[in-house]
Amino acid sequence: MYLNPNLNKRGKIFALGITLAVVLAVTFSLYLIITKPAGKIEREVMQPLAFLNVQSEAREARHYLEESADLAMQQTLSELLQDFPNIGNCEHFNGIVLYTACRPDVEKSKEVFENKFEGEFNLHLDSYKSSFLTLDKGISEEAYSGIISKQAKENFEYAFDGKALEAKSKERVTYLHSSLKYEIDFSFSSELDFSLDEVENLYTLGKNSFEKCKSESEILNCVDKELQGKSSFFNFSLEKNGSIVVYTFTTRKNYFHSNGFSPLEFKFALQ
Repeated sequence: MYLNPNLNKRGKIFALGITLAVVLAVTFSLYLIITKPAGKIEREVMQPLAFLNVQSEAREARHYLEESADLAMQQTLSELLQDFPNIGNCEHFNGIVLYTACRPDVEKSKEVFENKFEGEFNLHLDSYKSSFLTLDKGISEEAYSGIISKQAKENFEYAFDGKALEAKSKERVTYLHSSLKYEIDFSFSSELDFSLDEVENLYTLGKNSFEKCKSESEILNCVDKELQGKSSFFNFSLEKNGSIVVYTFTTRKNYFHSNGFSPLEFKFALQ
């Protein structure tokens, strides 16, 4: 899944600002080329302009990286909710986990999330293409792109606590130019709207409501009343099949995932 550059207005504003800065710098350089002696061009024009170009590319790359992380967080959450790790021996009903002899494993889910995130995030980094034209004949646009898709990609150590993810650069990433070196720390953080502990909360809400209502003749009405207003992040729906009640919790917000942009589901059954 590739990053759509039109997803975010901040990206458009950022790109416009960088474009204007480069246009002004190029205009100024042309003026100086006309008015300055040839020997001063490299010192007073091309080197500062090259530095601006490299610095702008690094900032654009960082913006791309941060936006990619936000999208990868959402994609990873979507995948995790579809196949959440569990403790115990789970049975299934019509492909839905039946929480009779098992329960959600939140601690394991943090490890799984971190690993899945890294895979999704790297897919975005692999697709990065620099939009900057290099002013150094020894550096290609592909080399600029490779700073992210190769060098930065292998440079992170991740720590995820169930809601917030911290990515620390092992070392500063370097942009080389024939007359300068520009270094940048690509460390970043990203955060989910809710902690993965919320999944265990949904299980607990479902379990408690089922135990309280399973002897009621109108079990779905009873469960519905028990669940009303209990989650700040999810809506819910119920379905009864014999002695089994299927709980479907749906996020109130839309999230980016492999099939588009829509609410996410966490579904389980109780008996």
